[in-house]
Amino acid sequence: MDVPDSGYTVVGDAVAVTTGRVLQANPSSVDGGGEDGFFAKDGLLVRRGRAVELRVGDAAAGRAWLGWGSPAVPGAQVRVGPCDQPSQEWMAFAGGYWVLTPGCLPVQVSVDGGPPREVLVPVGSGCPAPG
Repeated sequence: MDVPDSGYTVVGDAVAVTTGRVLQANPSSVDGGGEDGFFAKDGLLVRRGRAVELRVGDAAAGRAWLGWGSPAVPGAQVRVGPCDQPSQEWMAFAGGYWVLTPGCLPVQVSVDGGPPREVLVPVGSGCPAPG
């Protein structure tokens, strides 16, 4: 992939997170043991050679989880990279978001150990318009 499409927000020129469209949230077990919730499949795009960390925002702690990789395991945070794939500028990782109820999920994104920036991910329902 050369460039993430317009449905993504690019943070720190290193990671692309879906913010421009509502992700479909399908019924799913959150903890693998029967707690009812929802899963929204979404790819995570990370620029070659960059390290990123994504964490569920404090407002959603204990009600939302995220994960990418094989297999994607729900957790409060995930670290990816740095990866070096000479043939690709952006690498895609399969995974997504688990939530107890659909809504606007705050996600803290850090690039290369820098300060976090919050993005709002629409998991099963839209987020308020900025401004």
